[in-house]
Amino acid sequence: MIDLAVLVEGLNEDLTRLFGKSNIEFDIKEDTGDYTRAKREYNEITYYINGIASITDSSLTIINGLYVAQQTVGVTIALPIDHDQQIEASIEPFRVAISKFTQTPSAKAMTDESGKTFLVTSYGTQPIAGDRAQQTEVGDFLPYSFSVFYSFIQNGISSLNATMTFEGEAVPFTEMSPSITPIMDAGVMSDTNGGAVNVPTGEAFQITLSVPALTTNKLTEEFAQFIINKKRAIYDVSLTFDNVTNDYKMIFGQCNYTARGIEGVGLSITLVEAMPNAIAEEE
Repeated sequence: MIDLAVLVEGLNEDLTRLFGKSNIEFDIKEDTGDYTRAKREYNEITYYINGIASITDSSLTIINGLYVAQQTVGVTIALPIDHDQQIEASIEPFRVAISKFTQTPSAKAMTDESGKTFLVTSYGTQPIAGDRAQQTEVGDFLPYSFSVFYSFIQNGISSLNATMTFEGEAVPFTEMSPSITPIMDAGVMSDTNGGAVNVPTGEAFQITLSVPALTTNKLTEEFAQFIINKKRAIYDVSLTFDNVTNDYKMIFGQCNYTARGIEGVGLSITLVEAMPNAIAEEE
């Protein structure tokens, strides 16, 4: 498994990069550690944003020798207050960097000490401010806490490697399920000793999607025309999985949308592969 120290090292690198100032680095430590003071090298001073990260929840499943695990890491950071600014202005750049990190899902391949390779995906919660405090080492500071949820799959492939476009636009699906069903010609063949066998004669391909309805989105626009006005058209769809890509001509199949209270509208869409001139022929 990937050690907490490795995860924390990546956390420090990402937050430091997102904060974007060469003289300020995040120095979060796993479980416990000594406070890191500012360091001077010639005329350059590097300031460190101290914090602690600990595992708050963990589970591990071994499936046929492959490791699948989840971990929740709780992080608390001491954000120093600059008395030359108002407290909001002092804290805001740090809060923005943390929010950018937690709002951006990540997927990367990592190798543990035993040589096992894992797909590591992560996302986080929004930072929550604690009570302003003072400590001897830190001085005047405001603690910010957030959680990072990690998933580990040995030799796994991320959903970020499964993408789709509709009429050239990326589709922001919450769930996508392509499926293919072989079309069979069943019968008794001369060389099967009287047994019935199936001979594949083709395939039926479709994609089932769950997507949010968006105001500036080609898929939403065409979906609305189909379900309200029964518009029939053929669309260009591209599908990529594990670096394998193919293009399709597709039409809308069974579809519905769900509107509930003040929530955003959700679309359930099935796209079915069609002959390039299928609509024109029928018309």
